[in-house]
Amino acid sequence: MFTEEIDSEKRPLKQIWSKMGFEVVSDDLGKGLEMRLNHTPQNIESIYLKYISSNDFSY
Repeated sequence: MFTEEIDSEKRPLKQIWSKMGFEVVSDDLGKGLEMRLNHTPQNIESIYLKYISSNDFSY
């Protein structure tokens, strides 16, 4: 994903996204920060447990 380091509201987007696990791949003045999120089996499992497994999808 590409983002600014600081947005128009003066929020530190690099820090915010970094806290969610994103890492800076490159920093280009024209494009902004390129960041990525590396998935591991452990973080996929935690996402599944937090958002999917506890939901009741019965109709």
